[in-house]
Amino acid sequence: MVATTGPVPYLQALDLSELREFGAAADKLHRHGVGVSGEIIPHRDPRMKIRGGKESSEHEQGQRAGPEEARSPAGAREGQGPSSAGGSAAAQAVQRQLVVARGLEELLGYYPGWTWSSSPSGVGYLRLPVYPFCTLPYSGVLTLELPTQHPSWLTSPSTRQSDVRAAPHVRSWATWEYGIPITSHHEYPDRSMCTHMPGDWDLRTGQLLHLAAMAVLWIGKSLHNQLLGRWPGQQHYESAHVRLHRDAVDEYCGCGSDQPYGSCCRAVDLATRVYERLWWLCEAERRYLHEIQRRGWPRYLT
Repeated sequence: MVATTGPVPYLQALDLSELREFGAAADKLHRHGVGVSGEIIPHRDPRMKIRGGKESSEHEQGQRAGPEEARSPAGAREGQGPSSAGGSAAAQAVQRQLVVARGLEELLGYYPGWTWSSSPSGVGYLRLPVYPFCTLPYSGVLTLELPTQHPSWLTSPSTRQSDVRAAPHVRSWATWEYGIPITSHHEYPDRSMCTHMPGDWDLRTGQLLHLAAMAVLWIGKSLHNQLLGRWPGQQHYESAHVRLHRDAVDEYCGCGSDQPYGSCCRAVDLATRVYERLWWLCEAERRYLHEIQRRGWPRYLT
């Protein structure tokens, strides 16, 4: 096989300006919105709120202001916006199997074409079609794993908070069209998406709409990393081993700070002994998989 150099041919035919705008806004720590069907709406102002090194976001209706003129939200692509009537009927069908359905009705109104399936393991899978960038031919499906029965692992008096925090309350996965997995270095051992830090979203009080928004932004950053070669905005993981192998020197440091990795934790990470780095990584993975087993969840997406 002959090695090739230079830009990838198919990227030359793509207009990546919208993706670059999204990445630049994330690097400036601006807050993002998410419109109908998961269209990402980068904000120029104000500075976004950061919690635990991951970013918060909200779904919003209306138009996205461009440099010269207003740009239509994703709903215009399919000729529809959030439908409270349709969302209500749809939510009732799913809620018969859900114990926790915070913000479910509103969520379904934002994602026309959703599908639902349940499994014998006490969880169901809500699949939401997403179109994160209106100028790019990348459409996908976001899958949220939701409980279909009372989550005793969350409310039992014997439950330790440290155990619950070892894994997210709701797991999520994403695929591009034709079932191609969307991957990133921000994911758990079972390849589910790491969209927020432990404790930043709670199944008892958090809105599913906000959880989906964080997942859509994760998809956008994964695409930015794939096509433009860097992860935009702040990021967070505690493992020195992960930071050394995955953080570029000009990316925000994986410790969650607003400093580049090259001038933040890199020197300390390099000075950490290799076995200590690996021990920390293996321990975090062990605790995660143990918690998944304790909850009775399937090891991988079913």
